[in-house]
Amino acid sequence: VDSWRDRATTAGLPAKRLHLRPRRITVAVIDGSEDFDARIGLAEDILVHEGLGEGNVVLLWAPHGLDADPYFEAFSGFRQVMPAHADTDGVLEMPRAFLKAAKQPYAWGDGVLVSRGDPDVQTAGHLRWAENDSPDAVTTWIDAHQNALGGVVATEAVARRVQIPPALHIKPGDAQRSRLGTAADRALMAFVRSL
Repeated sequence: VDSWRDRATTAGLPAKRLHLRPRRITVAVIDGSEDFDARIGLAEDILVHEGLGEGNVVLLWAPHGLDADPYFEAFSGFRQVMPAHADTDGVLEMPRAFLKAAKQPYAWGDGVLVSRGDPDVQTAGHLRWAENDSPDAVTTWIDAHQNALGGVVATEAVARRVQIPPALHIKPGDAQRSRLGTAADRALMAFVRSL
C-alpha cells in the first residue's frame, strides 16, 4: 500500500482522492459434509475471476485424508458452465512445472491447479489444499492470520465448529458478492461519497 501511495503522490494525486487498502485473502474450510450446492458454490468462489479477485479462495483447509473427488467434480462442472479464460492455463503452466519438478502432489484441469501442502498462499489461480488433523489447527491458523483475511468460506456447521469470527464468515458461493456491511466496505462507500 505504501508503494502505491508513494506512486500516487509522485504523480500528483491528492491524498484525499486515494483509498488504498492492503490485499486480503479468502480461504475456505470444508469437512466433507458439503452438499452439491455448497460444492458448486465453493467452485465459484475459487474459479470466478481466474484467481485474481479478492474474493477468490486461495487456500482450502480439509480434514486429513478427505476424498477430493467430489470437489474436483464440482470444479469441472463449474468450468463446463464458465470456461477458463484463454490465458489461464498458460499462466498456471510455470507453477505446475515447479510442482512436477519438486514431486509435489497436484491436480490439473481446465483452468485450475490444486496442490496439496502446507497452508501457504500460491500464485493467482493456484489453489492450495491444506490438510489438518483437527478443527483446532484451523482455528489457530485463522486467529494468527486474521489481519490478512478478507473472509473464510464455510458452511454454517463448519463455521461453528471451527469458530470462524462472524465478520469473516462467508457462505459457499458468496465470496465474490459484496457484503457491503464490513468495515472495509463502509470505508470505501464513505470515500466515494466524499469525492
